[in-house]
Amino acid sequence: MRNQAQLIFGGIFIVIGILALLSNLFDVDFGNFFLPALLIFIGLLIIFRPRSLSPDTAFKLRFIGDIIRRGEWKVSGEEMWAFIGSLKLDMSHADIPAGETSYRVFSFIGDVRLVVPEGVGVSVSSFTFITDARIFGERFGGFFIPVDWSSNGYDEAEKKIRIERVSFLGNLRVLLAEKT
Repeated sequence: MRNQAQLIFGGIFIVIGILALLSNLFDVDFGNFFLPALLIFIGLLIIFRPRSLSPDTAFKLRFIGDIIRRGEWKVSGEEMWAFIGSLKLDMSHADIPAGETSYRVFSFIGDVRLVVPEGVGVSVSSFTFITDARIFGERFGGFFIPVDWSSNGYDEAEKKIRIERVSFLGNLRVLLAEKT
């Protein structure tokens, strides 16, 4: 995930830089071309992305809005695309299946908050332009600093939650559920 996100964002910045350079060298206004091409690319991603997901992964598309799961619920993989939106998952009382369950979040501005019970393996891969991340009390953050973190014993854990996120701006919180 991290390498894919870096390739996409790096490629976008390289194309913008080349167009700006060519615009200056040849006195051509690529701005009139770039914005429509970018909108077409985003539209194609939105249309064709759900078809590339596995059948057991739910796809949510929101312009503005949050996805909130708490209380008693069945954990299953999801992918969320939003301009502005957050993913809040409280798994304190959730039915978490054995194996790895993935959540993928793509947003311009969006927070991710995950609360997991003890014994559940957690892996986080986050690529955000500006981020403030706190994972079980450990702090990460800054500009263009990817976060790749896995809990101790993640590979051996019976139940695993994987969060993958690409965003421009957002917070990331991973907390241990309070014992009841």
